[in-house]
Amino acid sequence: MSFGPEQAPPDNWFGELAAHCPTAQHVYVSGGGQIIDGQVEDAITVVTFLQFDRATVHPVLLEGATVDGSEQIGVEVATRLRDISGLRHVLLFAEGITFNGSAFLSGLNPLLPEGVRVSGGMASNGTALSNSVIGLNGPPRTGRVVAVGLAGDSLIVGTGSVGGWDFFGPERVVTRADNTVLHELDGERALDVYKRYLGSFAEELPGSALLFPLAVRATRESPVTVRTCLSVDETDGTLRFAGDIPNGAMVRLMRTTPDKLADGAARAALLARTDAPRNDGQDSLTLCVSCIAAKQLDNDSLIDDVRTALETTGLDPARLMLEITESDVMRESDAALAKLNALKALGVRLAIDDFGTGHSSLSHLQFFPVDELKIDRSFIQRIEEGDREAAFVRTIVSLAKSLSVEVVAEGIEEVGQQRFLHSVGCDIGQGYLYSRPLPSAEVERFTEDARHVRPLVPIVPRRLA
Repeated sequence: MSFGPEQAPPDNWFGELAAHCPTAQHVYVSGGGQIIDGQVEDAITVVTFLQFDRATVHPVLLEGATVDGSEQIGVEVATRLRDISGLRHVLLFAEGITFNGSAFLSGLNPLLPEGVRVSGGMASNGTALSNSVIGLNGPPRTGRVVAVGLAGDSLIVGTGSVGGWDFFGPERVVTRADNTVLHELDGERALDVYKRYLGSFAEELPGSALLFPLAVRATRESPVTVRTCLSVDETDGTLRFAGDIPNGAMVRLMRTTPDKLADGAARAALLARTDAPRNDGQDSLTLCVSCIAAKQLDNDSLIDDVRTALETTGLDPARLMLEITESDVMRESDAALAKLNALKALGVRLAIDDFGTGHSSLSHLQFFPVDELKIDRSFIQRIEEGDREAAFVRTIVSLAKSLSVEVVAEGIEEVGQQRFLHSVGCDIGQGYLYSRPLPSAEVERFTEDARHVRPLVPIVPRRLA
């Protein structure tokens, strides 16, 4: 796979690449910039090679991608791929300017075999949003869609999607729209409303629109769909999006920053890793999100954000642990308690982090709907130095146990600390006694090896810290 500018390398470059890998299927996609050594570069091309031992690759190239023809293209892609033996996943690369993603998926998904998922993206040309190109085994052209079917019983694919967006402004009703073109919001020209909230960014349209998508939901009970603005029409006062905007739907502006988008990408990668189904019968790992900052507890959209993330990824809520520091919980305890109860109603698990460093008393524990209490490492480090610290830790564990709250000891570095924590009934430990931080490639090997190591006492390390 190659990702580069709209002005692709010369034709002979594709020939040389084919000669280097004569059996490979080569997809070229124009993008919004490539990240190399921490820098975003617009004019270079990045090539990534994927090699499978047993899985097979089945690419499909279709021409003539248009807004009106997007659903039919989805039908054609599904028709070509659905009979492939062992089809597991479809990797999609689509024309990004004149293409309706939601219409394409409505044609594709119903015809694919059960359990086959789709992921991928739409091409672009940076922030210009004027043209995009796609290629398969040769120079790229406009108006194309490439779908790559991945098949094989040994293939394991995980997906993740995190936007990094914040809501802002009131929710509005779509009073006039035509497929992907939004004409009016609450009876007012859509572009006028959009510009009013963008402020100085309105002068940078359409490129700045990438930072200000719309959150769309058909009803108040419907999940939120994010729609990216692809172009604006100053004469008609309209905006065109990468998917349908239904008449009568409720929409709300969203905004972000490059840092938030990068963070969202990192979190999506983590979701993709944890989403990949294991084929050895073992349970998946619990995803811990650390930490919900105070400003997020203040954010009115927090509950909706978590609900949307769960619905979008399909993650079991019981597999999501949200950690909140004790100081953030106690800063405005009544408001925080309401937020925690709402989060708990979604089915997620809650933990209070750095317990003992804030301003709460132990009696507060009975009011907060938490599943886990994490004793701050500063107390663990001192439990062998004096009776006061040891008594404090013993009291926390005892009270938490009486409330059916799991206890985690942070920062265990000495065997003596581990022995004491086991003696007072602590459930879980983490710290350098078990491992220093590890590169991701070494984590799986560590956990495999750890299964054959009998601990000195049965306190179980769950996370590497």
